[in-house]
Amino acid sequence: MENLNSFQFLLSTKIIFGKDQLNSLGDQLAEISAKKIMIVTDKGLIKAGIVDKVLDIIKRNNIDYYLYDEVIPNPTINVVDEAAAICKNENCNVLIAIGGGSAMDTTKGISVMATNEGSSYDYLDGRGESKKEISNDPLPIIAIPTTSGTGSEVSFYSVLTDPETKIKDSISSHKIYPVAAIIDPALTKNLPSFITACTGLDVLGHALEAYTSTIENPMTDLFALEAIKIVFNSLAEAVNSGDIEARVNMSYASMLAGIAMSHCGATIPHALGCPLTGHCGMPHGLAVGILQIPMLEFNKEVLQDKVKNVLKYMDEDINNIDEGQYHTYLINKIKELMKKINIEEAVNKYVMDEKSIDLMSKDAIIHGCTLINPKKISIEDIINIYNEIG
Repeated sequence: MENLNSFQFLLSTKIIFGKDQLNSLGDQLAEISAKKIMIVTDKGLIKAGIVDKVLDIIKRNNIDYYLYDEVIPNPTINVVDEAAAICKNENCNVLIAIGGGSAMDTTKGISVMATNEGSSYDYLDGRGESKKEISNDPLPIIAIPTTSGTGSEVSFYSVLTDPETKIKDSISSHKIYPVAAIIDPALTKNLPSFITACTGLDVLGHALEAYTSTIENPMTDLFALEAIKIVFNSLAEAVNSGDIEARVNMSYASMLAGIAMSHCGATIPHALGCPLTGHCGMPHGLAVGILQIPMLEFNKEVLQDKVKNVLKYMDEDINNIDEGQYHTYLINKIKELMKKINIEEAVNKYVMDEKSIDLMSKDAIIHGCTLINPKKISIEDIINIYNEIG
């Protein structure tokens, strides 16, 4: 290959992928010498019976456990600190995360705070020079995703919200990669269509933003491009019919996109999407998904070649697309997808008034993802984008 730039790749998570692979959990627990497990999940998944499947395996292996079911959407630093205190008090030496991104984020935060001093707030990236280093190894995590969206089972981010400022920030460290990710698409088969749609748009965002960020990595480019292609081919079917093969494909795409984002980061949709979640309560995947369109429009001058590559990878006939209009073609593809998954009207219920836009814009401009967007963005640009989608 010509002009192949240097790059790095690290994934310290063992991936166990496939239908009914949850049955491998016992072997994974034995490998890490689990003595007492803290299971981190939410009451909805307990009610759905998914947690029972995990408990049956744990009981068959005669391992003690503590069930923590207080996971909330967009977990806060307070929740993580309180849960970590329970984890210490119960003397747990292994964590199992069961759920979507919120369960994964909570568990990673607990893993850090169960072995280190202070508050999870002290370890957030936004603390700058005041940020504490993770001096003691976090507790090992086995991640069991029940959605196809965040890819958090293969990432080194724990995204937490400050309940006072409503700012979302991250603990980022290779030390919080789960030791194993059991990605069993069968666990997603009863996911409601709206959640399937929103989490699927999150996959698209992770992949498209990782591919178009200023961090170059030819290895994860392959992951990102494949994830984008799968989303367009499988998400609508997963949403509208719940077809298990479509869900298998989306679980795979989520994993690929999560790996790509861990290496190449995200851009302005995540920078603007996090405040939308924090201030307006918009689901993260929905926020990121709708922001792909203004991202492509804003970056159109600098992304011609990359968007062209996306379309070629998706087997689109680029000879029929006018030079300089690749971004418009991809935008229309995204709009068509949103229509198919009944998401285009979902934004209307979230109020974005002048006050909230002002607060969100101030949060977005200092978000780290703005730094790796391929074109510099101003607070005025951000305000315009919020007004456009509102």
